[in-house]
Amino acid sequence: MTDDIIQELQRFQQYTSQLHGLIARIQEGMPQSAEGEDAQGAVRVRVGQDGLPESVAAVRDWQRRRGPEQIGAAVVEAYGSTVAEFMSAQSQALSSSDWRERADGLQQDMSAPRSSADTTPPPEVSQRDLRHVVPRSIDEVAEAVISSFDDLARQDPGAVERIQAEGSDSTGRVTMTLSLGSLAGCTVDPGWAAKQSAVGLNRAFEEALRDARSALTRAVEANTTGGESQQLDTLLDEALAILSDPRRITDF
Repeated sequence: MTDDIIQELQRFQQYTSQLHGLIARIQEGMPQSAEGEDAQGAVRVRVGQDGLPESVAAVRDWQRRRGPEQIGAAVVEAYGSTVAEFMSAQSQALSSSDWRERADGLQQDMSAPRSSADTTPPPEVSQRDLRHVVPRSIDEVAEAVISSFDDLARQDPGAVERIQAEGSDSTGRVTMTLSLGSLAGCTVDPGWAAKQSAVGLNRAFEEALRDARSALTRAVEANTTGGESQQLDTLLDEALAILSDPRRITDF
C-alpha cells in the first residue's frame, strides 16, 4: 500500500510538472502587450499581461482631438479599446495553438494504469530539501492539513478582486484608479490640463500611473498575508518526509 501511494504521488508530481511546462509554453506564445487609442486618437495606452496599463500618453495635438475636460475619459476609453484588442489577439493565439491536444495527452498519461512490467524509473517524489524535516505523526499532519484548508475556505475569495487603489501625480491634478487587472478611472483637472502640452500631461500620467500601481501592490499585499500558504508549505514538507520513508508510516 505504501509503495502504491508513493508511486501515485510521483505520477501526480510528474503530471503537474508537465502541465506547468505546457502552461509556460502557452504563455510564451501569447501576446505580451497591446497598444490602443481612444476614438479621436488623443491618447494611446499600452496594456501588459496583468491587464493593467503600462503606459499612458497623449499625442502632441491632443487638445485638438479632445478638450481638456474630456482627457480623463479619453484615457479610460483608450484603455478599454486596448483591452478589447488584447483579448482578441490572445484568443486568436490560443485557438491556433495545440494546447488542447497536449493537455488531453497529459491527462491520458495520468489516467493510464501503470504496468507492472514498466521498469521506467519514476521521477523523484520531490526536489525539496527534507533532510532537516522532522514530521509529526500522520494523524497530526492530516489534522493540521484539514484545519488549514478550513481556514482558507473561510476567507473571502473576492476580497482582493474588490480592492481599488488611487495614485496621483506630484501636483495632484491627475488621479488614476486601479483595481486588480483593470483601470477603473482617470480624472484630470481640466483647468490645469488646458495649460499643458503633451509633454507636461504625459509626465503627470506617468507619475499618477506609477503611484497607483505601487498603491495597488501595497493594498494587495496587505490583504494577502501569505501565512496560510507558508503553513501549507510546511505541511507539504512533513507529508513528503513521511511518504519518502515508509518506515515512518509503519512506526506511527
